[in-house]
Amino acid sequence: MMNVKVARRVTGLATGIVLLAVGALELRINHMNFDSPDAQPYCNAGLCASQFFPERVFEIAQKATLGDPRGELNDFREGVKLSPASAYRWADLSEAEFNVRDYKRAEYAISQALKAGPRSPVILMRAANLYFQLGDNDLVVPQLRKVLSDPGLNEYYETAFLTYSRLGLPIDQILREDVPQNKTVMSSLLIFWTKVRKQDEAVATWKWASSRGLADNESMGKLFSFLNASDQAGEAQHLWQDYADKIEPEYRKSNWIYNGGFESELVSSPFDWNVDVRQDVDARRDANVKFSGTAAFSIRFNGESNTAYHQTFQDTVLEPGKYRFSVMMKTDHVTTDEGVKIHIFDFPSQAKLNIWTDTMTGTQDWKQISASFTVPPGIKLVRIEIARMSSVMIDNHIGGTTWVDAMVLRRE
Repeated sequence: MMNVKVARRVTGLATGIVLLAVGALELRINHMNFDSPDAQPYCNAGLCASQFFPERVFEIAQKATLGDPRGELNDFREGVKLSPASAYRWADLSEAEFNVRDYKRAEYAISQALKAGPRSPVILMRAANLYFQLGDNDLVVPQLRKVLSDPGLNEYYETAFLTYSRLGLPIDQILREDVPQNKTVMSSLLIFWTKVRKQDEAVATWKWASSRGLADNESMGKLFSFLNASDQAGEAQHLWQDYADKIEPEYRKSNWIYNGGFESELVSSPFDWNVDVRQDVDARRDANVKFSGTAAFSIRFNGESNTAYHQTFQDTVLEPGKYRFSVMMKTDHVTTDEGVKIHIFDFPSQAKLNIWTDTMTGTQDWKQISASFTVPPGIKLVRIEIARMSSVMIDNHIGGTTWVDAMVLRRE
């Protein structure tokens, strides 16, 4: 049997080793960032202050809302002591100091948070929000610019734009001074204005970005669709014409259809050709078969259904008056009695203008199809649609290919 003194020495030595180990571990944990993955196993083992687990931080923050801002402040001060390298704990403390109106300490704490997490989008946005609450716009904007200057933080761009919107800064200042001058930021900003339905800001951003080559197809399409839906088709058409004039100078001078020969790659705009994807129809620009120029547009039906097709179209604004439309068409083994037609109508009602051209079926070489019509007053938007009506025949599944090219719409 072990001697009692020896046993006591062994026990004391073991206890001392354990205490040394715990002390070293406590020292290590206290210098960890509690938000880091490395710290979580220790915290889960009960070696961190449980009140600062991520799921508890929100509950602590509610103390100010529930009338106990001092309790919240004391908790977050303890959090900073336990994790002085954590940007999140400093940001928590900053907001707690703000809640008790100690604004100097709030600013100090957020400055420490920015030092600890200089590239963290969450910290940057929390800093911007604090400075906004303090009324210091000169410090808000730099935080937003840091977010917008990092392409890896693009998922936070919309939040940054929302803060710009809350600041109420003039749009020309935002464009000239406050946002980085690159296509990703400008296109995202333009889309943001359409989402929050700020027409003046959206138009100003488009003009700025377009003149500097900083708008992409997606943002362009969002803008013109937004203006059309906002009953501003005339304004949208005017802006589109300024853009299109550099590519197709004859647009709205000798031809009121844009890209009527399908010479240009299609862009995302209601005023260019829109092609919605369907499983049973292959519709695309075709450089292999054309009447003139470098391309035409082909629509191939797979022969498995009585397809009613309305998925290729463009919009335009037409003044009242007489117009003449013409298109060149070619077919290859198009079945049934209903082939491709051109449908021209006032969008979306079809109440005042509803024109269908003749169709072509079977196999036929290039042929011109024409139609004349009058646009009455009161029509805001006209749609030109490459379409096919469903057939009433028993054998009504459509197959084969139709090509369209050299589409022209002129005033008479």
